Amino acid sequence: MPRLQSVTITLQILVQLAFTAMIPVFLLGQGTRDDPCHEILLEHGDIFIMDGKDRQALHAVPRVLDLDRALKIDENYEKKITAVENKIVYEYLKQSRINLNIRQVN
Repeated sequence: MPRLQSVTITLQILVQLAFTAMIPVFLLGQGTRDDPCHEILLEHGDIFIMDGKDRQALHAVPRVLDLDRALKIDENYEKKITAVENKIVYEYLKQSRINLNIRQVN
């Protein structure tokens, strides 16, 4: 479900870090729920920063693409995640998604 950030914290930055073998489909709205959204595919290691007006926007991850679908989008995608040297971490990332959010609040 998309969330609308509190107006009281709109000037602070929101940083999101993606660690995953699966690709989250990140939606970023433009105002109301009826306005069209931008679809952004976040890949392993991506950093997404929202500030100002974007911080107020509706945003959500309604869908996560599995590794097979990620490879259809980018056949070299698996090489990006195989850079993870720890086999246990690599196997975990192939079936999970870690999303780290860093927010500044008053």
